[in-house]
Amino acid sequence: MASAPRLDWSPRHAGRLPLDAGDPDHVLACDDRGAVHCLYAMGEDWTLWSSARAGAITFTLPAPRATHLAPLPGGHWLVVTTGGARPDHTACHLDSAGQLLNHFPLDRGIAHIQADDAGRIWVGFQDDGIYSGDPDGLGAGGLLCLAPDGAPIWAHNSAAPDTPFIDDCYALNVSGGAAWFYYYDAFLLGRARTGPDGTVDLRRFDPRLKGCKAVAVDADRAVFTAPYRRAAETAHLLRFEGCALRPMARLRLDLSTGAEGQPDRPEDGRADRNPNRNQANGHARFYGRGPWLHCVTGRDWRAFHMDDLPR
Repeated sequence: MASAPRLDWSPRHAGRLPLDAGDPDHVLACDDRGAVHCLYAMGEDWTLWSSARAGAITFTLPAPRATHLAPLPGGHWLVVTTGGARPDHTACHLDSAGQLLNHFPLDRGIAHIQADDAGRIWVGFQDDGIYSGDPDGLGAGGLLCLAPDGAPIWAHNSAAPDTPFIDDCYALNVSGGAAWFYYYDAFLLGRARTGPDGTVDLRRFDPRLKGCKAVAVDADRAVFTAPYRRAAETAHLLRFEGCALRPMARLRLDLSTGAEGQPDRPEDGRADRNPNRNQANGHARFYGRGPWLHCVTGRDWRAFHMDDLPR
């Protein structure tokens, strides 16, 4: 990548979250329309805040802890809970007002969870979910595609034996009808697309980058966040050429100031206990959805769009 030009990338949207992203009772989700959503506990109730709308909704959950949040089609939500009467991880399908419509079990060790335009749910697991000791468990699949009711459709590690095994799903980006995923230890970018007949078309690409925590994609390009041992503001722009990825530019993300114009710094001295496990260098967390790359540092949120990069 040494010969690639260096470019600055400024965020298209920026704002403030209601709580610090490292708060243990706070989970985040981003969407492919450039919005960020935050779910946080207020006593026994939960509040769902969104950058895309004024106000928030408040509701109860059937368990005391939420670990993951995902927008669903039609303004619905998927919340993964644990603890209480259901000690295992449970996916709760809520309507736009927060009413529980359905729930189904999930394994522990979830790294990412997102939904496609058809309401199919894609779940990427980290290593302790994949190597939980249960070869028949959901987590052993590495990356799962579930029907909207939670019925398994496809699992990467069992359905794609000729593809390098997912040991840890580092990044997931679901947009339209495709799920893009980047994983350890092959460090390949995969694309899984579900057809009308339910079959999954799987392709893979080699970015020649190791340790990235998020990826954004558009029709012919991809952005990878900082690889191992690189500063959080570093990213790489690559172009798809057949099954290859060609370097286009090295990017410097503008993370210098927060939404209120103040330098970024931790809100307090607490250790990071956020269960989303999507932390890059320092206090920056990155989330890719479609062509958007979202970055959260403390309470500051920024959304970068790939249309603001040269073709």
